[in-house]
Amino acid sequence: MMTVVSILTACSFTVRPDLRVTEVKILTHETRTMTSPRPGEPRRTSAVWIAWMLAAVATTGCQAFMMPIDKRPITPPGPSGESDVPYEMSKAMLPTYRIAPPDVIEVEAVKIVPKSPYHIDTFDVLRISTPPNALPEAPINNVFSVDQEGKIDLGPVYGKVSVIGLTIEEAKRKIETHLQRIGREAELSVGLYQYSGGQEITGSLLVQQDGTINLGKYGTISVVGLTEEEAAQAIEKRLEKFLQNPEVSVSIFQYNSQAYYVITSGAGLGDSVRRFQITGNEMVLDAVANIRGFSTNSSNKLWVVRPTPGGEHADQILPVDWDAIVQRGDATTNYQLLPGDRLFIAEDPLVKVANDIERTLRPVERLFSFLNLGTNTLNSIKRFGLLR
Repeated sequence: MMTVVSILTACSFTVRPDLRVTEVKILTHETRTMTSPRPGEPRRTSAVWIAWMLAAVATTGCQAFMMPIDKRPITPPGPSGESDVPYEMSKAMLPTYRIAPPDVIEVEAVKIVPKSPYHIDTFDVLRISTPPNALPEAPINNVFSVDQEGKIDLGPVYGKVSVIGLTIEEAKRKIETHLQRIGREAELSVGLYQYSGGQEITGSLLVQQDGTINLGKYGTISVVGLTEEEAAQAIEKRLEKFLQNPEVSVSIFQYNSQAYYVITSGAGLGDSVRRFQITGNEMVLDAVANIRGFSTNSSNKLWVVRPTPGGEHADQILPVDWDAIVQRGDATTNYQLLPGDRLFIAEDPLVKVANDIERTLRPVERLFSFLNLGTNTLNSIKRFGLLR
């Protein structure tokens, strides 16, 4: 009986970073007509051909098809340690950081004093005290917060007094009048202990998509592209409209706008991409530690790809000698990762071949399973006499 056997092979290469080749696939389809063996001729089966093709792929890796591509590499460190790129033993200081969305900045109020005359607002805190022995049965010497109704609570003996919208001097006179009304005459000392407007400035502020931060009732202000010092000056300039000689300090709380990427090849099952923030001290070893090592589909072939504007001879690729880094402590290829860098981890070629074969044969297996199910169903029907 004549049968037709299709042999489908997938070649996966051990990628060399300096050749600038990330993945090469060669798909060959060979159809052979197989007949019953003639007398004296050895019998050949499809299993023999499949085993032969797998052995050829595993041993050669299809290296004959790999041709170098002329690209400009970055010079890796030599024995003397000289290099044009930073690495573990020769780190580079990143340029002054400039704020960008979606960074989070920390603003601290050094000096926040409202301009005079200041009108008391909700959630302000007033310091109120009386001279010694002025009110011996229930002295007043404490701080009092202005509640949502604009009142301060002087306690069960003196009750509440509304001070919202008053100046400090006006509030002093009103509280003294209130005490006189209940028979507790005394001269008070009233001052602004805590300014509620400072709470809208102090704290962690998110840089929004348009590059601005929200200062509450003081409005929004653009800080994109500014350094920490420049951002502080811009905030102070805005606050000068409302405050007396304001002083603030600004620091970066979260560096969200700059990152590096770790790309792990999935050996034909899809690549994974993970993003990590740049803090200025990340090495290749740190990046691998962040993903908790290699997956079962990965090899120890990896390299750093540095972003470029593109075009001919623009590739910047740093091959990484993983065995040298972890087994011999050789730090020359443990490169410092810069913003935008991609650390690419290549797949295990044998796993890639196995995955390709499994993915190719899966539809055939399903077809044979369906045919087998149909045959068994017909046999069962015949066995019980339901089909003649």
